[in-house]
Amino acid sequence: MQKPTEILTSEHKNILKVIDTILAKCGELESGAEIDKDFFTKAIDFIKNYADRFHHAKEDNILYPMADEALSEDVQIKMAEEFAKVEEQLEFNEKDWE
Repeated sequence: MQKPTEILTSEHKNILKVIDTILAKCGELESGAEIDKDFFTKAIDFIKNYADRFHHAKEDNILYPMADEALSEDVQIKMAEEFAKVEEQLEFNEKDWE
């Protein structure tokens, strides 16, 4: 049986594979290829459902509460600062797409 962190790591690998494919498709667009609407529709669905709802729910509801109990306050503060930086960058990038 896989450990919870092994499952999350495997899910991260799946998410990164999709991101790599999205970046490759974006490179094709920059080279003049036609937009593959079906691909991008499926990629958006994957991100919304697999990454955001399925995977992140595990982190938010299981991993992070366990980490809160196991990690020192200093480590928790450092992690919160790093997550805030990532969220800020993601919000900035979202504005580019609006």
